Amino acid sequence: MPASSGSIPPAAETPIADLLLSVVERRICDHYLPKLRAALDCVDAGTLWDESDPNAVGAIVLHMAAHLRGVTRLLLSGDTTSEPLEEMFPVTGQRPEDLVSELTATVREFRAAVRECRQRQSLLDDVTVQRILHLMEHFAYHTGQVVYAIRAKTGREFRFVQTGIDEATQRRLVEQDRLIVTKDERFDKVKEIVREDLEGHFGTLFAFDPIVVHQAVDEFGDGDGEVYLRILIIFDGDQDRLDPGWTSGLIPRIRPKLFAVGVEEYPAPSFIKRTEWQSMLPKWRRLHPEVPLETG
Repeated sequence: MPASSGSIPPAAETPIADLLLSVVERRICDHYLPKLRAALDCVDAGTLWDESDPNAVGAIVLHMAAHLRGVTRLLLSGDTTSEPLEEMFPVTGQRPEDLVSELTATVREFRAAVRECRQRQSLLDDVTVQRILHLMEHFAYHTGQVVYAIRAKTGREFRFVQTGIDEATQRRLVEQDRLIVTKDERFDKVKEIVREDLEGHFGTLFAFDPIVVHQAVDEFGDGDGEVYLRILIIFDGDQDRLDPGWTSGLIPRIRPKLFAVGVEEYPAPSFIKRTEWQSMLPKWRRLHPEVPLETG
Protein backbone atom coordinates (compact mmCIF):
# COMPACT_ATOMS: atom_id res chain seq x y z
CA MET A 1 0.00 0.00 0.00
CA PRO A 2 1.58 3.34 -0.97
CA ALA A 3 2.44 5.58 1.93
CA SER A 4 0.12 8.32 3.08
CA SER A 5 1.60 11.79 3.11
CA GLY A 6 -1.01 13.15 5.51
CA SER A 7 0.37 15.44 8.17
CA ILE A 8 0.51 14.21 11.76
CA PRO A 9 -1.14 16.48 14.33
CA PRO A 10 0.98 17.87 17.16
CA ALA A 11 1.13 15.69 20.24
CA ALA A 12 -0.65 18.33 22.33
CA GLU A 13 -3.74 17.92 20.16
CA THR A 14 -4.04 14.18 20.87
CA PRO A 15 -6.38 13.40 23.83
CA ILE A 16 -4.43 11.53 26.50
CA ALA A 17 -6.97 8.66 26.64
CA ASP A 18 -6.67 8.13 22.90
CA LEU A 19 -2.88 8.22 23.07
CA LEU A 20 -2.86 5.72 25.94
CA LEU A 21 -5.09 3.29 24.07
CA SER A 22 -2.99 3.62 20.94
CA VAL A 23 0.28 2.98 22.79
CA VAL A 24 -1.07 -0.05 24.65
CA GLU A 25 -2.66 -1.53 21.53
CA ARG A 26 0.49 -1.14 19.49
CA ARG A 27 2.70 -2.56 22.24
CA ILE A 28 0.61 -5.67 22.71
CA CYS A 29 -0.41 -6.29 19.10
CA ASP A 30 2.68 -5.18 17.18
CA HIS A 31 5.53 -5.55 19.66
CA TYR A 32 4.85 -8.34 22.16
CA LEU A 33 2.69 -10.62 19.99
CA PRO A 34 5.28 -10.88 17.15
CA LYS A 35 7.93 -11.78 19.74
CA LEU A 36 5.69 -14.47 21.24
CA ARG A 37 4.81 -15.89 17.83
CA ALA A 38 8.48 -16.06 16.79
CA ALA A 39 9.41 -17.85 20.01
CA LEU A 40 6.46 -20.27 20.01
CA ASP A 41 7.16 -21.23 16.41
CA CYS A 42 10.43 -22.79 17.60
CA VAL A 43 9.05 -25.32 20.09
CA ASP A 44 7.08 -28.53 20.19
CA ALA A 45 4.35 -29.57 22.60
CA GLY A 46 6.86 -31.28 24.88
CA THR A 47 8.71 -28.02 25.40
CA LEU A 48 5.49 -26.05 25.91
CA TRP A 49 4.16 -28.37 28.59
CA ASP A 50 7.41 -29.56 30.21
CA GLU A 51 6.25 -31.33 33.40
CA SER A 52 9.59 -30.65 35.08
CA ASP A 53 9.05 -26.91 34.71
CA PRO A 54 6.83 -25.33 37.41
CA ASN A 55 6.22 -22.43 34.99
CA ALA A 56 5.32 -24.24 31.80
CA VAL A 57 5.55 -21.90 28.81
CA GLY A 58 2.13 -22.93 27.49
CA ALA A 59 0.46 -22.20 30.83
CA ILE A 60 2.04 -18.74 30.93
CA VAL A 61 0.72 -17.93 27.46
CA LEU A 62 -2.83 -19.01 28.42
CA HIS A 63 -2.50 -16.92 31.59
CA MET A 64 -1.65 -13.88 29.44
CA ALA A 65 -4.61 -14.57 27.13
CA ALA A 66 -7.00 -14.77 30.11
CA HIS A 67 -5.84 -11.36 31.35
CA LEU A 68 -6.27 -9.91 27.88
CA ARG A 69 -9.84 -11.23 27.59
CA GLY A 70 -10.75 -9.62 30.90
CA VAL A 71 -9.60 -6.17 29.79
CA THR A 72 -11.33 -6.66 26.43
CA ARG A 73 -14.62 -7.25 28.29
CA LEU A 74 -13.98 -4.13 30.35
CA LEU A 75 -13.50 -1.99 27.23
CA LEU A 76 -16.50 -3.39 25.39
CA SER A 77 -19.09 -3.61 28.17
CA GLY A 78 -17.68 -1.89 31.24
CA ASP A 79 -17.49 -5.25 33.03
CA THR A 80 -15.12 -4.52 35.92
CA THR A 81 -15.08 -8.06 37.32
CA SER A 82 -11.61 -9.58 37.17
CA GLU A 83 -10.70 -13.22 37.46
CA PRO A 84 -8.01 -14.39 39.95
CA LEU A 85 -5.16 -14.34 37.45
CA GLU A 86 -2.63 -15.71 39.91
CA GLU A 87 -4.53 -19.01 39.79
CA MET A 88 -4.96 -19.15 36.03
CA PHE A 89 -2.08 -21.17 34.65
CA PRO A 90 -3.97 -23.98 32.90
CA VAL A 91 -2.09 -26.98 31.48
CA THR A 92 -3.97 -28.09 28.38
CA GLY A 93 -1.33 -29.86 26.30
CA GLN A 94 -2.27 -27.87 23.18
CA ARG A 95 -0.13 -28.07 20.08
CA PRO A 96 2.05 -24.97 19.58
CA GLU A 97 0.16 -23.93 16.44
CA ASP A 98 -3.17 -24.14 18.27
CA LEU A 99 -1.82 -22.10 21.15
CA VAL A 100 -0.53 -19.44 18.76
CA SER A 101 -3.92 -19.34 16.99
CA GLU A 102 -5.76 -18.89 20.30
CA LEU A 103 -3.44 -16.13 21.46
CA THR A 104 -3.57 -14.35 18.09
CA ALA A 105 -7.39 -14.45 18.04
CA THR A 106 -7.49 -13.05 21.59
CA VAL A 107 -5.14 -10.23 20.64
CA ARG A 108 -7.25 -9.38 17.58
CA GLU A 109 -10.37 -9.16 19.76
CA PHE A 110 -8.51 -6.82 22.10
CA ARG A 111 -7.40 -4.67 19.15
CA ALA A 112 -10.99 -4.44 17.88
CA ALA A 113 -12.20 -3.40 21.35
CA VAL A 114 -9.51 -0.73 21.66
CA ARG A 115 -10.29 0.72 18.24
CA GLU A 116 -13.99 0.80 19.02
CA CYS A 117 -13.24 2.79 22.19
CA ARG A 118 -11.02 5.16 20.23
CA GLN A 119 -13.65 5.68 17.56
CA ARG A 120 -16.31 6.39 20.22
CA GLN A 121 -13.82 8.73 21.92
CA SER A 122 -14.66 6.94 25.14
CA LEU A 123 -13.69 8.52 28.44
CA LEU A 124 -11.56 6.24 30.63
CA ASP A 125 -12.21 6.17 34.37
CA ASP A 126 -9.48 5.58 36.94
CA VAL A 127 -10.16 1.84 37.20
CA THR A 128 -9.96 1.35 33.44
CA VAL A 129 -6.73 3.34 33.12
CA GLN A 130 -5.09 1.34 35.90
CA ARG A 131 -6.20 -1.99 34.44
CA ILE A 132 -4.99 -1.04 30.94
CA LEU A 133 -1.58 0.00 32.26
CA HIS A 134 -1.36 -3.14 34.38
CA LEU A 135 -2.23 -5.22 31.30
CA MET A 136 0.65 -3.72 29.31
CA GLU A 137 3.08 -4.19 32.21
CA HIS A 138 1.87 -7.76 32.81
CA PHE A 139 1.98 -8.69 29.11
CA ALA A 140 5.49 -7.25 28.74
CA TYR A 141 6.78 -9.15 31.79
CA HIS A 142 5.45 -12.51 30.66
CA THR A 143 6.55 -11.95 27.05
CA GLY A 144 10.11 -11.59 28.31
CA GLN A 145 9.66 -14.64 30.51
CA VAL A 146 8.42 -16.79 27.62
CA VAL A 147 11.12 -15.65 25.20
CA TYR A 148 13.86 -16.19 27.80
CA ALA A 149 12.56 -19.67 28.66
CA ILE A 150 12.38 -20.78 25.04
CA ARG A 151 15.82 -19.39 24.30
CA ALA A 152 17.20 -21.31 27.30
CA LYS A 153 15.49 -24.55 26.20
CA THR A 154 16.36 -24.34 22.51
CA GLY A 155 19.47 -22.17 22.25
CA ARG A 156 17.66 -20.07 19.65
CA GLU A 157 18.66 -16.41 19.39
CA PHE A 158 15.95 -13.91 18.46
CA ARG A 159 17.11 -10.77 16.69
CA PHE A 160 13.94 -8.76 17.15
CA VAL A 161 15.45 -5.32 16.55
CA GLN A 162 16.98 -6.48 13.28
CA THR A 163 13.53 -7.60 12.10
CA GLY A 164 11.84 -4.28 12.86
CA ILE A 165 10.41 -5.05 16.30
CA ASP A 166 11.88 -1.98 17.94
CA GLU A 167 11.11 1.35 19.60
CA ALA A 168 11.38 3.38 16.41
CA THR A 169 8.73 1.23 14.77
CA GLN A 170 6.48 1.59 17.79
CA ARG A 171 6.72 5.39 17.73
CA ARG A 172 5.97 5.46 14.01
CA LEU A 173 2.91 3.24 14.39
CA VAL A 174 1.51 5.37 17.21
CA GLU A 175 2.03 8.51 15.12
CA GLN A 176 0.16 6.88 12.23
CA ASP A 177 -2.70 6.00 14.57
CA ARG A 178 -3.18 9.70 15.23
CA LEU A 179 -4.17 10.10 11.58
CA ILE A 180 -7.19 7.86 12.17
CA VAL A 181 -10.17 10.08 12.90
CA THR A 182 -13.70 9.33 14.02
CA LYS A 183 -15.56 11.69 11.72
CA ASP A 184 -14.13 13.25 8.63
CA GLU A 185 -16.08 15.62 6.43
CA ARG A 186 -13.65 14.84 3.62
CA PHE A 187 -15.28 11.43 3.28
CA ASP A 188 -18.45 13.01 1.95
CA LYS A 189 -16.32 14.54 -0.79
CA VAL A 190 -14.81 11.11 -1.50
CA LYS A 191 -18.27 9.62 -1.93
CA GLU A 192 -19.29 12.43 -4.28
CA ILE A 193 -16.17 11.99 -6.40
CA VAL A 194 -16.56 8.23 -6.65
CA ARG A 195 -20.28 8.41 -7.40
CA GLU A 196 -19.77 11.09 -10.07
CA ASP A 197 -17.12 8.96 -11.79
CA LEU A 198 -19.27 5.80 -11.75
CA GLU A 199 -22.53 7.40 -12.79
CA GLY A 200 -20.79 9.39 -15.50
CA HIS A 201 -19.78 6.13 -17.15
CA PHE A 202 -22.64 3.75 -16.29
CA GLY A 203 -25.55 6.20 -16.14
CA THR A 204 -28.61 4.40 -14.77
CA LEU A 205 -27.32 0.94 -15.63
CA PHE A 206 -26.35 0.43 -11.97
CA ALA A 207 -27.44 1.82 -8.62
CA PHE A 208 -24.40 2.53 -6.43
CA ASP A 209 -25.75 2.83 -2.91
CA PRO A 210 -24.36 3.03 -0.33
CA ILE A 211 -20.76 4.02 -0.86
CA VAL A 212 -18.94 3.46 2.44
CA VAL A 213 -15.69 5.28 3.17
CA HIS A 214 -13.43 4.86 6.18
CA GLN A 215 -9.79 4.86 7.14
CA ALA A 216 -7.88 1.68 7.91
CA VAL A 217 -4.34 0.64 8.68
CA ASP A 218 -2.47 -1.72 6.37
CA GLU A 219 -1.15 -4.18 8.95
CA PHE A 220 0.04 -7.00 6.73
CA GLY A 221 0.81 -5.69 3.25
CA ASP A 222 3.71 -3.77 1.80
CA GLY A 223 2.55 -0.52 3.39
CA ASP A 224 4.10 -1.44 6.76
CA GLY A 225 1.25 -0.05 8.83
CA GLU A 226 0.30 2.87 6.61
CA VAL A 227 -3.10 4.53 6.80
CA TYR A 228 -5.23 4.08 3.69
CA LEU A 229 -8.81 4.72 2.60
CA ARG A 230 -11.24 1.84 2.18
CA ILE A 231 -14.04 2.56 -0.29
CA LEU A 232 -16.81 -0.03 -0.40
CA ILE A 233 -19.05 0.42 -3.43
CA ILE A 234 -22.33 -1.43 -3.05
CA PHE A 235 -24.12 -1.92 -6.36
CA ASP A 236 -27.36 -3.22 -7.85
CA GLY A 237 -27.29 -4.49 -11.42
CA ASP A 238 -25.90 -7.13 -13.75
CA GLN A 239 -22.37 -7.82 -12.51
CA ASP A 240 -21.32 -9.09 -15.96
CA ARG A 241 -21.79 -5.54 -17.29
CA LEU A 242 -19.64 -3.92 -14.61
CA ASP A 243 -16.72 -3.72 -17.08
CA PRO A 244 -13.66 -4.67 -14.99
CA GLY A 245 -11.36 -3.09 -17.58
CA TRP A 246 -12.88 0.30 -16.82
CA THR A 247 -13.41 -0.11 -13.07
CA SER A 248 -9.76 -1.12 -12.61
CA GLY A 249 -8.86 2.41 -13.68
CA LEU A 250 -10.93 4.01 -10.92
CA ILE A 251 -7.96 4.78 -8.66
CA PRO A 252 -5.88 6.79 -11.17
CA ARG A 253 -9.02 8.66 -12.30
CA ILE A 254 -10.12 9.76 -8.83
CA ARG A 255 -6.71 10.24 -7.16
CA PRO A 256 -6.08 13.77 -8.53
CA LYS A 257 -9.60 14.82 -7.47
CA LEU A 258 -9.03 13.41 -3.99
CA PHE A 259 -5.78 15.36 -3.64
CA ALA A 260 -7.67 18.50 -4.66
CA VAL A 261 -10.04 18.17 -1.68
CA GLY A 262 -7.27 17.33 0.78
CA VAL A 263 -7.56 13.53 0.78
CA GLU A 264 -4.03 12.17 0.62
CA GLU A 265 -4.59 8.59 1.83
CA TYR A 266 -4.31 5.92 -0.85
CA PRO A 267 -7.80 4.81 -1.98
CA ALA A 268 -8.64 1.09 -2.00
CA PRO A 269 -12.04 0.64 -3.68
CA SER A 270 -13.91 -2.65 -3.85
CA PHE A 271 -17.23 -3.49 -5.53
CA ILE A 272 -19.73 -5.56 -3.57
CA LYS A 273 -23.04 -6.81 -4.94
CA ARG A 274 -25.96 -5.71 -2.78
CA THR A 275 -27.10 -9.26 -2.00
CA GLU A 276 -23.60 -10.12 -0.78
CA TRP A 277 -23.41 -6.89 1.23
CA GLN A 278 -26.69 -7.64 2.99
CA SER A 279 -25.39 -11.03 4.11
CA MET A 280 -22.07 -9.66 5.37
CA LEU A 281 -23.47 -6.45 6.89
CA PRO A 282 -24.23 -7.72 10.45
CA LYS A 283 -20.67 -8.94 10.99
CA TRP A 284 -19.19 -5.90 9.25
CA ARG A 285 -21.27 -3.59 11.44
CA ARG A 286 -19.99 -5.32 14.59
CA LEU A 287 -16.41 -4.84 13.43
CA HIS A 288 -16.91 -1.21 12.36
CA PRO A 289 -19.56 0.34 14.65
CA GLU A 290 -18.05 3.80 14.16
CA VAL A 291 -18.58 3.96 10.37
CA PRO A 292 -21.80 5.70 9.26
CA LEU A 293 -23.83 3.90 6.60
CA GLU A 294 -25.86 6.67 5.02
CA THR A 295 -27.40 5.91 1.67
CA GLY A 296 -26.79 8.25 -1.18
